[in-house]
Amino acid sequence: MPTKSGKGALYPRNSVWHAVSSQMDLRGNNMNDDSRNGCRVFVVEDEALVSMLIQDLLIDSGCDIAGSASGFDEALRKVDSIDFDVAILDINLNGKESFAIADAIATKGIPYLFSTGYGRAGLPDSYRDSIVLQKPFRQKEMLQALATALASARS
Repeated sequence: MPTKSGKGALYPRNSVWHAVSSQMDLRGNNMNDDSRNGCRVFVVEDEALVSMLIQDLLIDSGCDIAGSASGFDEALRKVDSIDFDVAILDINLNGKESFAIADAIATKGIPYLFSTGYGRAGLPDSYRDSIVLQKPFRQKEMLQALATALASARS
């Protein structure tokens, strides 16, 4: 059976697809004890495997999954029906862009970040200042982006 890291890896070492052994909180600090952050994250991602892996990394880092959505309409409905502290939004949801979802989240005063393989270049000018997490990403990069989003909401 192939391993998750090293030779014969199923996914790149230390990427979102790699199961890291250390747990980190939203400040990037190691959390190998029973402390938990409790940050409630809404995950919007159309690729089921990627969504599950993001959620696993979040849970391993002490976050709670407030909800998830794989499509545009489902995500837009959940914005108003679940309580969450921050959202991770894939930009391309089965060919439909998630910018209206980001707008609905921002209207509620909740921070979000975009998770995309296109990077900042894939954003319209009106979203250029948004936090972008370039896929593939490492757990630490995801947690730093979440911390930045949460900090910007507090200021």
